[in-house]
Amino acid sequence: MEDNEMKSITVIRTFVSGSLFLLLLAGCAGDPQSTSAPTGSAPSSEVIAADQSQPTWETQEYEDTYLSYEIPAGWKKHENSSDDMRLTLFTQQEPTTDMPSNVCVQILSLQSQSKDFDYADPEIQELYHQFLISSDSGLTAEAQDGEYATEQIGDTWVYSISFAREAEDGTMVQQTGYFPMGLDYTLAIWATDYKDGCTPPVEEIAKHICETLCILEP
Repeated sequence: MEDNEMKSITVIRTFVSGSLFLLLLAGCAGDPQSTSAPTGSAPSSEVIAADQSQPTWETQEYEDTYLSYEIPAGWKKHENSSDDMRLTLFTQQEPTTDMPSNVCVQILSLQSQSKDFDYADPEIQELYHQFLISSDSGLTAEAQDGEYATEQIGDTWVYSISFAREAEDGTMVQQTGYFPMGLDYTLAIWATDYKDGCTPPVEEIAKHICETLCILEP
């Protein structure tokens, strides 16, 4: 077997074992999950420059047993949609709707099996894209036509996929998953935009979490 083919198989197996069951939250109340295999053509990946400028909004530090990072000063943890510090969902302190835009930080595994990959490698980036749009990832079929991107935030490569999907109440939401790579934990950070005019934009919040993320030893 060729070295490149063996490398591809090893990488895919590691992604599958370390990143199964990615959770999609389209609102505080949640919605049914789909694991059907996506179909159609895959979008091309794009490397974009990271914006390391300070946010224009005030921040506060959030810390639990496993992680610390910054969120907007006007946001809070949504207790009913968070689970034992492995899944933490944030919304505005005073949302204007029952299903507000939100950001969710999810710890998929406390033992990452893919710390030593070169995440700047275009081949690794494309392999992860193929994993995300496969049935193994657990994402909804809408992710198949999503926009995939990679960027370096500080010293961490962050891969992302963004797509529109229908929530339980029929509302169309924009959902973006950010995946910080090469850390001690395997993480997914989901930004779900319900088009309710919340500020700051959930995508900005998710990227700022990636930028200020600190792994804590439990």
